[in-house]
Amino acid sequence: MYRKATTAFAMTALITAALGLTSVSPRGEARSLATSASAIVNVNVSFDMQMPLAGDEVKTLSDAQTSGRKMIYRQAVTECPVLLETIAATCRLTRLNVSTRLNQRNHDQQQFLHLNGNAQFAITLRDTG
Repeated sequence: MYRKATTAFAMTALITAALGLTSVSPRGEARSLATSASAIVNVNVSFDMQMPLAGDEVKTLSDAQTSGRKMIYRQAVTECPVLLETIAATCRLTRLNVSTRLNQRNHDQQQFLHLNGNAQFAITLRDTG
């Protein structure tokens, strides 16, 4: 397993809101697609983490990958409450992709496990009126 207490890992969550709130009519006029608060909007959230591995953890890479995936899953679960606090009236996780990659190690460098996740949520926007 990774050294939780002694080693910090870097995590960034890049949020890309794929709102698609406007479209262009054949006459070139922009119009709102989210005219009501019940319109479903897709929000994509990407997670990128790096987890340092101790030398003996390379032998148990499967355990480290499982632990890393669990971190991404936990992060994805916390995203609906964030969306509900800010822009969403309803929220549902619709898609989650997770990948792990072990970096190529030079003999003097520490080994890292890279974790990437992409979650998609279907939300309805809060009524702003």
